[in-house]
Amino acid sequence: MQFSDQDKAALDNAILHANGDMRKAVELAFEAGLLEGAMRAARSIAAASQQQGNDQDDDRDTPLTSSDRAALQRLGVDPDKKFRIRNSLFTITGYKASRWKYPISAQTQNGTKYKFTVDQVKLHQK
Repeated sequence: MQFSDQDKAALDNAILHANGDMRKAVELAFEAGLLEGAMRAARSIAAASQQQGNDQDDDRDTPLTSSDRAALQRLGVDPDKKFRIRNSLFTITGYKASRWKYPISAQTQNGTKYKFTVDQVKLHQK
């Protein structure tokens, strides 16, 4: 968003009259009509991000498909073998190759879900 020189002067004036109170400066700028465009832009960005989905979609409970099992076996991971880290026993619940850093999803015996690298799982399955 580009501000004109007049808008910049109005913002400076709002900040000056706010005496360091950021909330008051925002209120004064809003009253002057300087923030309406920014508010519209923020709402459209928020709407767009809701449409794209979020990271929670990665944690859906779907069983491992035969292609997921084959991909894990090619990587040297046994999809049916549980692995232990410290005092927690993990079961592999998913594989998503598009998550390049943490493609393997696993769940503890109490239901907590985590994501792991292939190397982490290979190391702890020995």
